[in-house]
Amino acid sequence: MQCEAEEELNMVDKKIIEAFYMMWDSFPGPARLIHKNRTILAAKEKSDIGFL
Repeated sequence: MQCEAEEELNMVDKKIIEAFYMMWDSFPGPARLIHKNRTILAAKEKSDIGFL
């Protein structure tokens, strides 16, 4: 039996995660998509360090 939090995560639309990556892939810093229960759904941790 799944807990309520797992059921909520399964309801997250894949299009939302795809849109997150489309929006934030070009961003130079780290970015995370976090659910209201504080679970990280997607993360873009790779970023350029330093300034030009």
